[in-house]
Amino acid sequence: MGDSMPEGASSGRPPLLNSGNYSFWKIRMRAYIRSINEKAWISVEEGYELPTKRIEDGTIIAKPRAEWTAIDFDNAKWHHRAMNAIFGGVDCTQFIYIQNLESAKEAWDTLQTTNEGTLAVRRSRVQMLTSQFESLVMNEDEKLVDF
Repeated sequence: MGDSMPEGASSGRPPLLNSGNYSFWKIRMRAYIRSINEKAWISVEEGYELPTKRIEDGTIIAKPRAEWTAIDFDNAKWHHRAMNAIFGGVDCTQFIYIQNLESAKEAWDTLQTTNEGTLAVRRSRVQMLTSQFESLVMNEDEKLVDF
């Protein structure tokens, strides 16, 4: 029943990304993650880095969990909830692209590039579609419904 269950707008289940619905999924997933908590969405937009500390020689190192503050744990919690939403909101084909990534931002950006292409590719598509639209002409013997 799990895979055949229809997708809907559920607050307990993220929208499912498959190969043909990225634009739709992106909007719904953004709303879904924000509904978890705005801090979860911030970790997608801005990224998340493990807490660090400066040691005696001035070097910055990862802070051991035993030294994390309540804020450090809170930020990690929202980041992991965002990651869980993204991982749970993709099918097996899409999951392959993000399975080894460690941050929600990396996963989000990778899915965007995989499904939409780079900014240059998107601009090229818009230019091509604009050109095709501008060259679209209806013949005099064609009916509007046939066009």
